[in-house]
Amino acid sequence: MPEIKQIDSGKLLCLEETGPYSGLEVIFKRIRDFIERRRVSFKGDRIVIFYNDPEKFNHERAHYAAAYELAGETAGDGEVTVVIQPAMLVACETYEGVYSEIRKAYDQLLAWIREKGYRISGPAREYFLSGPGPDGAGDMTVGMVEIQIPIERSGGIVHGA
Repeated sequence: MPEIKQIDSGKLLCLEETGPYSGLEVIFKRIRDFIERRRVSFKGDRIVIFYNDPEKFNHERAHYAAAYELAGETAGDGEVTVVIQPAMLVACETYEGVYSEIRKAYDQLLAWIREKGYRISGPAREYFLSGPGPDGAGDMTVGMVEIQIPIERSGGIVHGA
């Protein structure tokens, strides 16, 4: 069941990519290499930020950033950047399964956002609670992920969840 939650502001260690989403693990490895070289403190969960419209997302032509929340201080290196994440209100839904089926969870969450009278106010995010990894049958499992879509109240009215 979708819910609304407040995300606190913070700093993200990001690496932006345009191309097939199948390259995600390589992108996260590049950030982890940066973390190891710099001995940077971070919070353990991984985040993917999608800059494409969530209603028209294409896994082969994605514009996304892989990210870790920083717990310490560092500067980027030109490839890996430090981005300030503003505080935001998000509609979220937890999904567990394979990537080929995640579209259904997005569609349900987007319909719920519209039904409750909210507007999308920023890029969709996937906050990994576990995974991802191969499922043994040729698909990639997401493990467990919380889909988060930033929202705004329409007309300043707070709608019930």
